[in-house]
Amino acid sequence: RFFAHVSEPSEAANVSYIKSFADRPMILDLLAVKYVLTHDRNLEKSPAMSYVGTAGGVDIYRNDAAHDFGYFYDDLADEVDADNLTLEQRDALLLESVIVPDTTTIKAGLSQLDIAFGARFELAQSAKLIKLRDDQIEGDIQTPQAKVLLLSMPFDRGWVARLNDKPLELFRADYGLTAALIPAGRHTLTLSYEPPGRRLGWWLSFLSLGLFVAWQLLQRQLARRVPALAKAVSR
Repeated sequence: RFFAHVSEPSEAANVSYIKSFADRPMILDLLAVKYVLTHDRNLEKSPAMSYVGTAGGVDIYRNDAAHDFGYFYDDLADEVDADNLTLEQRDALLLESVIVPDTTTIKAGLSQLDIAFGARFELAQSAKLIKLRDDQIEGDIQTPQAKVLLLSMPFDRGWVARLNDKPLELFRADYGLTAALIPAGRHTLTLSYEPPGRRLGWWLSFLSLGLFVAWQLLQRQLARRVPALAKAVSR
């Protein structure tokens, strides 16, 4: 299970993790897991794990090899090829490449971005993203050429991204994480979450309320007209 263990606002990558993938350290690196909470002191054998201390009988380790929450990749791999690897080989591939369902489409998208925006090789790639709330992340990113930015969070269509205040398409990568194609240069990236169907739900609620009010008004008008009509007929 994942749970936030930092104050707000915070670096989106500072996440704690209760042991379940501790025997697959490369997955912890991929998921930007900075701290591991476990009873397994064997983690001291891992060169990337630094023992921090013990609290409530739980040992706390810092993962010095963890990727950042937002991480740029140079290489792409196809899911079909990755599926034919052993578990250990696939974990290693996930650290070096972004695994996508269709590499041809992603490569074409990167090429189009390089043509449209050019390449600025003097820039060092970086992604400094801050979690403002559970449903809002933003920060500054930069890359010398068009690359895939992988975010260590599950892909969910409720997330909406904007790059320099323009819509940015998100897609699924690495068997369920979130990724985007970023052109060369310095950019501001914002991510906000809205549960799918929320707007439709609000519109339906407003429509239902409007119909209810209209029906009540109609009933009142009918209640006033019927006695007057009956009185006129009796005359």
